[in-house]
Amino acid sequence: MGLKTIQAQYDADRKQFDQTIGAFVKQAKTINEKLASYKTKLDEISKISEQMATNTWDAHKEAKALNTHGIVQLDDVKKLLIMAAENGMPHPIKLDEILQLEKSIQDQIKKNLEAMIQAYTDKRTAAWPAKLEVGMTFKEMRGVGTVEVLAVGQPVNGKPPVHKVRWIKSYWTKEVYESNMEADRLTPKGWKYIKT
Repeated sequence: MGLKTIQAQYDADRKQFDQTIGAFVKQAKTINEKLASYKTKLDEISKISEQMATNTWDAHKEAKALNTHGIVQLDDVKKLLIMAAENGMPHPIKLDEILQLEKSIQDQIKKNLEAMIQAYTDKRTAAWPAKLEVGMTFKEMRGVGTVEVLAVGQPVNGKPPVHKVRWIKSYWTKEVYESNMEADRLTPKGWKYIKT
């Protein structure tokens, strides 16, 4: 028996193996992978199902605990949320109306704030002196700065006047000092008239 005969015998044995046991093992592995994926998918579904049940229970509990502050529209939405979480098929509800109500109320609050700010600004503007005079004192609205007018400036070449002021209080020093201040900086928007 030579090498060619041994090789031929090996090839024949290998072919028979590949067509019988080899093919069977290959198919068995494929089937087993499908079964394993089925079990994996079942485990995933089980975990998802548990999570869904927990989410539904939490949603139901949170919906029941919502504080509607006695507002009818909020009571209606609370009831809808509870019903959506109680039934066997939990589902989200449409919040379009309540979102529109929320936006409407936010807009109203903003309008009220703007009206209050405008009234406050008008009041401060009305209390502002018609003409600046030497000796008048002003305090910053948002700070500690306090100035006394030492000299009232006049417009030069169409530019706003520059007033000479004494800083009685300031952010950067505790010492009293003098400086120039543009007229468009000393306005009712940022300063409050204190005294003459």
